[in-house]
Formats: sequence, structure tokens, C-alpha cells
Amino acid sequence: MTDKKVVSLEDVINAIKQANPSNPAVTIENIIGSGQSANMAKLIDQLFIENGFGSVKSGVSRSLYGVNFAGTPNSLPINRDHTGFTFFTKPLMNMTTDNLRQSRTLSGLLNTDETSVHRLIRASLDAQVFNENNRAANSSYKSPFINPNSPFIPILSNNLLSMSGWSDYDVQTYTSASGNMREEFSFADGVVRDYRTWDMSCSFRNLDGNLITMLFFYWVLYIEAVAITGECLPYPVMNLQHEIDYMTGIYRFTLDPSLTYITGFAKTIGFPVTCPIGNMFNFDFDKTYNDDSHQVSIQFRCHGAEYNDPIIVREFNRAVELMDPNFRAQSRNSYYLQIPKSLYRTFNGLCQPLIDEDSFEFQWWVPISIWEEHVPILRQRYSEINKLNRKAANIKDVGGNPQSLITALPQNVDIFMQVQELARKNASKKKSK
Repeated sequence: MTDKKVVSLEDVINAIKQANPSNPAVTIENIIGSGQSANMAKLIDQLFIENGFGSVKSGVSRSLYGVNFAGTPNSLPINRDHTGFTFFTKPLMNMTTDNLRQSRTLSGLLNTDETSVHRLIRASLDAQVFNENNRAANSSYKSPFINPNSPFIPILSNNLLSMSGWSDYDVQTYTSASGNMREEFSFADGVVRDYRTWDMSCSFRNLDGNLITMLFFYWVLYIEAVAITGECLPYPVMNLQHEIDYMTGIYRFTLDPSLTYITGFAKTIGFPVTCPIGNMFNFDFDKTYNDDSHQVSIQFRCHGAEYNDPIIVREFNRAVELMDPNFRAQSRNSYYLQIPKSLYRTFNGLCQPLIDEDSFEFQWWVPISIWEEHVPILRQRYSEINKLNRKAANIKDVGGNPQSLITALPQNVDIFMQVQELARKNASKKKSK
């Protein structure tokens, strides 16, 4: 009696619906994931074996366990890390009114229009951690475009085009003198970690109004005023702690293809040493618009680099908590909700980042106040989509299968359920208070 090697399409669809009801697409990933059916698993394994890859379960493990002496193609996929995220922390420059008045050029940042570019730059370069009740809420130089509870500069993260210069690790060695038979030996003779200064090159997409250029223009002018000419003074606490106030922390995180877990992380600190302000004033008779200012290239002088040290994750989380006391572990669940991936686009730009220090999961948390503003819209949107899905489910295709399996959006059902669940959690928090 021969094994049955052919599985009907109906069996495949049913098995997939049971294994992954939120997204029952007929893909190889879902077929493998729904391998509760012994016949289906045998069929997939047989197809892989006959094509020289080995079974699905053993193909990867055999490549790791032993040498491929049969010469079959390697079934291990190549590395596909996502480029991930880059964060620049706000410096602690003293952007108070009295300090800026000491410099003619820097006094341009005293613009009283909260929606102006100058006000945005001023609020970006001073983290304002010394203002009461978390900073810009009572500050005389707040901006509606700057989140006072965030330690980062989003306009740099969102417009970064390239970054290069990160140093590699190399082992310093000692090699002995040659003997009579020219024999030599070597051994490690130095640290691997590198804390020397180095130059980082960053390229940014410039924004309308030369926002990126002007940000670095005032940044380097402040460096001159506080470090060279003495026109401006840092906050007194920076002198007491022997800290340099114009430094920025630069965090780099690479993520897995699903943007769920970080696969690598690095950090350095530095400050800009160039500003291409002259590009704004280049002239070419044959051009109506100045193309030289479309992109801005900035050099940073950096100090050391740390790679994959868990303290980087701790420092990243601590930076957010320092700027936002409500985001600290003991109070986070009272003021924030962690959003599922399906709602990332809805709350894009409105969340605080958090990295789980055990699993390295990259999470995004939205303030409950913002969440409550969006709940009515979300409920209406996904209710309408689900109504269309239910109608589509009654339409049969030529094979007699529900058309919704092919054309509808079953993931929206899952999204709507997640919206409802988060709403219930928020309601329970209010009752507990």
C-alpha cells in the first residue's frame, strides 16, 4: 500500500485556516505552519528531498550539524537584517533667552512664533531637562512640532539617507623576532574595543526652508560661542558634572525582517564639525533652483563606539524615562498602551520607543490620551471593512470556495479585535484608579 502523496486544495485551505485564521493566505509559510496534517508534511518534505534540499525540518539543522559532503545546495537563507532605526539624542545646550542674547547670530533663535523654524531648532537643541514638570510644558520656548517628552531629534532620524565611518574591531598582535629557521610566533597584545576619536559621515535629506542646514548652522555656532569665544555659557550643572553640552548620543539598531526584534545595536557620542552653509549661496545661471541644498552632508567627530553591549539598551530606555517620568516602569501602564504592529501606521510618529531588555523586542507605546482620540475613528474604519468582508464571504468563486479567502482582508478582523482589547484594558485601568 503506497502513501498518499497528493493533498487536495480543500484540505490545504482548511488546514491553513485552522493554523493561521487571521491571515489564511495560501503561501509556503502558511502551508509549513499548518503541518498538523501528516500527509501534507510528508508531501512538502518529499518535494524538498527530491529537489536536493532535504526535508524542511532537517535542511537547516543538517547544515549546522555536519559537513555537506553530498554537494547539495545550501538551504540556509542569507542574512536579511533590516536597516533598522537611528536615533540622535537632543543635546543639553543652554538656549535660555539671556544666554542667546549674548550672540548676534544666535539671537535669531529668539523668534517668538511657536511655529517658526527657529523655534523648532531651539527646542531641538535643548532637551530642557532642567525645566519643571518635564520641561517644555511650562517653557517659554516650546514648539508644537517638538515632543517635550522625547529625548530624540526625529527630523534627523527621519531624513537620514546614509551613515558611514563606524570602526571595525581588530586584534592588536605581537610577533616575535625570527629564529635561525625563520620561525616566528604571534599572540594578542592589545584590546579589541576601540575608544579612539573617529569621524562619521552622515547625509540628510534637506527639508523645505533649509531646516536641516539651519539646524547644524546654529549647532556649530553655539559650539563656537560656548567653547571658543565665551559669548555663551553652558548650564551650570554641566560645568559641575564636567560634561560637554553640545554632544549628541547616536544609537543604531538593526532589526529582523519583521521589524520585531533588534539583531544588532551600537552607540557612540559626538558633535558636528561641519555645516555646508555655503551651498545655500552657490549660483548657476542655467539653474532656476539650487540643487546643491537638496542633500546635506555632515561630519561628526565621535568618541569611541560600543557594539552589542546590553548596557546600550539600558541607556536607550533610560534616556526615554529621564525625559518622560510617566514612562518609567512603575507608572508606564497607567499612562501608555503598547500598540500591536497592525496599528503602527495609525500611530506613526506619536509613540515612545522601548526595548525589552530580555527578549530585545522593539516596542512602541502610545499615550493613552492620544489613543482615546483615535479609538472612535479606528472602530468606524475597521467596522466598515469587516462589513465588506462579510459580504465578500457570501460570494463564491468558480471553484465554490468563499471569495473572501482570496480578495478580502481578514487581517482587519484581527486589527479590530486588537483595538477592542486595548480599549478594554484602558477601561479597566480607569476603574482600578
